Amino acid sequence: MKKSINCVFIILLAFVFAVCESPAGADKNLTKFFTVTFDLDGGNIDSDTASVQITIKSGDVIANLPVPEKTDYIFGGWFPYKFGKGKEFTSSTEVMSDMIVYAKWTPAVPIEDIISYENYPIVDGSTSTYSLSQLIACKFLNIPYFWTTPYPPTEWALHYSYEALPQQYKRFFADHVMRSQTHGAFLNLIDGNADIILNHRTMSPDEKAYAEAAGVTLIETPIALDAFAFIVNKNNPVKTLTVNQIQKIYTGEITNWSELGGNNAGIMVFTRPRNSGSEEVFRTLVMNGLEPADFSTAPIVSMTGVFPEIHRYADAICYTFKAFKEIEARVPDSQLPQIAINDIFPTDITIADSSYPFIIEVYTAIRSDLDRSSMAYKLYEWLQTESVNPLLTECGFIVSEPDKGGSITSDFLFNPAAGTITKYTGKGCAVIIPSKIDGVTVTAIANNAFIYNTSVTSITIPNTVTAIGAQAFMNCASLASVTFQGTINSSRFSTSNNTFPGDLRAKFFETDTANGTPGTYTTANPGESPVWTLQ
Repeated sequence: MKKSINCVFIILLAFVFAVCESPAGADKNLTKFFTVTFDLDGGNIDSDTASVQITIKSGDVIANLPVPEKTDYIFGGWFPYKFGKGKEFTSSTEVMSDMIVYAKWTPAVPIEDIISYENYPIVDGSTSTYSLSQLIACKFLNIPYFWTTPYPPTEWALHYSYEALPQQYKRFFADHVMRSQTHGAFLNLIDGNADIILNHRTMSPDEKAYAEAAGVTLIETPIALDAFAFIVNKNNPVKTLTVNQIQKIYTGEITNWSELGGNNAGIMVFTRPRNSGSEEVFRTLVMNGLEPADFSTAPIVSMTGVFPEIHRYADAICYTFKAFKEIEARVPDSQLPQIAINDIFPTDITIADSSYPFIIEVYTAIRSDLDRSSMAYKLYEWLQTESVNPLLTECGFIVSEPDKGGSITSDFLFNPAAGTITKYTGKGCAVIIPSKIDGVTVTAIANNAFIYNTSVTSITIPNTVTAIGAQAFMNCASLASVTFQGTINSSRFSTSNNTFPGDLRAKFFETDTANGTPGTYTTANPGESPVWTLQ
């Protein structure tokens, strides 16, 4: 009997030790490690490597951060975005995910101290960015300017004081600040007739082919945000359209306003010429691969010409850039209203938080072989710093603030070669998937990218995304709202169970079985098997 008791005691004691030891052992097995990549952005430490990687345990800090050097620049710390944008990464920052941080570099001699009439680069660009080009020159060279409308009154414009220019530089703006329009500016840059350009888009297929034939590559960098807006006559009762409806108007499938809740009148569709800035943006951002129909109305040659045509014809529709409409055309919505898209109007707020579907970026571009010590390159760098923000705002553009509103690109693991988001690492509830990360278009969401994320309550998927992988949003138990800003071909939308919780995939393809129906889908019972409804 005593021997049996001793055996039981030993077994119980072993059990107690096992219970006490298990958590420690389990924690050890579950410990996560993350890698911080320090992008030197042209600097160096003790080798020619472009970056340094440090791997540490989740929640730990990196006490001794790398300190790089760069000739003619001063190091200013580590940040989640280039040029010191976002919240600084310091020795007290807890590492909770894989991430990339960038060295902040400030020129040892500010560009403001060395730029002059003599060394000012040749700047070209689109009609919609011309005022910004002029404003930058006026600010750097201390040239007085004012906003006014010319005669005849067609658009407002920034006017520099000709009298204030030194006699030998009376042709300064004609020679150094040009407006060759979008296509012409790209050709001038490729041909070496411009040093730097400002446009509302990246190269078109024609321009890429032209550059390849010339053996030239460009660096295209976004510096601000704007909205691509659709405008109608003030007497048109239609105030909102979906992305799908806009696309069907321009493919010729919808031809009468009565099909959209408006008057029984044919839709007069206006467009812009091929290779113009707004036309190429329209084809890539709005049509998303769909081919527009041929319309009887002739393309409107100039940006300014859009507004009198829409004012003249009660049943017309066309497109423009929000900043151009408000700052240079100065046409209020009471005269030519902007249409809401998916019930969202283009405002500073809806652009900044990415909720408006048609957000575009304003780009600066240079040739990749541009001398890094040239004034043009120094201007290119300056345009990416916060110093340019007041000028962007004055011209009606929206300054992108990475850590305010929506998701930030560092919340995502991204494969730029495939344009694919492979993992969401953020902690946000309302997640807005960016249309671009580090200048690369996001086209796909990989298998398991959001799997088992219980904090996400809403997802906005941009119309650049054309593929969603298996179980991408499986077991997102709190997900109650999903907005598709564009269509997705059914062959590229995984048929795997639980790509989304419940019947969302089925509802998306319920009406259009081939490409789905864009819009916002909601459920009142998020969890394992929610039932979704298109709003």
